[in-house]
Amino acid sequence: MATSVSPRRQHAKKFGLIYLVLILAGGVAVGLGVKVAMDGRPATPPPWSAFKPSATDTKAVAQIANYVQGQYLQANGKALTEVRGGPLVMGSQAVQLAVRPDAVSTTVSAVDGVTAEYNMCGNADSCSVPKGVSAQRAGVLTRREAYQLALLTFKYVPSVSNVVVLMPPLVKKTKARAIFIRRTDVQRDLGAKTLTLPGAATRINLVSQREAEMIAKTTDPYIYSWILAQVGNTPTLVVNPISLNVKDSIPSSP
Repeated sequence: MATSVSPRRQHAKKFGLIYLVLILAGGVAVGLGVKVAMDGRPATPPPWSAFKPSATDTKAVAQIANYVQGQYLQANGKALTEVRGGPLVMGSQAVQLAVRPDAVSTTVSAVDGVTAEYNMCGNADSCSVPKGVSAQRAGVLTRREAYQLALLTFKYVPSVSNVVVLMPPLVKKTKARAIFIRRTDVQRDLGAKTLTLPGAATRINLVSQREAEMIAKTTDPYIYSWILAQVGNTPTLVVNPISLNVKDSIPSSP
């Protein structure tokens, strides 16, 4: 015999179902509200670079040198150069930096501000690039390496106004080369959201012709030759501008 259900029980059952639906709907709404609230928060920006020194002074320069040298490799995976960084000194004596305005000028001008110096040394004679390594390709890749050293220094060592990187000799009896960059030269790069470097490859055998040209175009304005000289009674690193044609400064296709 069928059991009848009173209207009150039917109403209670229906009300319970409606109440359950409302609870579930409310839970979804709350969940969506939480998600919207979380999504509405400003996202944490990515770091400017993968590496950041723990110090902000001369020690930071040494840390930057140690990090960057490990990024640039020969085809066999060994470091392309050894990099040392610190203040611009000769032994224990401070050295001033001066620049010649053009290749024919007989006068030089002292460069204002604190200068950080990096010295890049290959493992062959006179710090030249390792034997068996293409001198042209090493020339291009070490220029990218020097550019990265400069950008990291300016970003993380606020006291530094200038960076000079003494480059490894590529072939015998060639002028000593340097990359010289002022902070004011790269303000746009420093203000970008992330570090941007020309090309992507950091292993010498993987640098493409296109990447080599990008590196050359970016760094050509900062290539100098250099000598140590006495200016007055002060030991001075004098950098001299070199006029480079981009096509002449990139390696040919292998």
